[in-house]
Amino acid sequence: MSTGDFLNFYFSKLKFPSKDGMVDGNMLRWLQWWIAVVLRAAS
Repeated sequence: MSTGDFLNFYFSKLKFPSKDGMVDGNMLRWLQWWIAVVLRAAS
């Protein structure tokens, strides 16, 4: 699965609202970690 495919999948999951209607902070931290890993691997 390419990075673009993964991000499309990930953001499609974000469209489902959490109980307070906002994106969970843990999800944002996980996404930041994933981007850092991808950028490190791509460099």
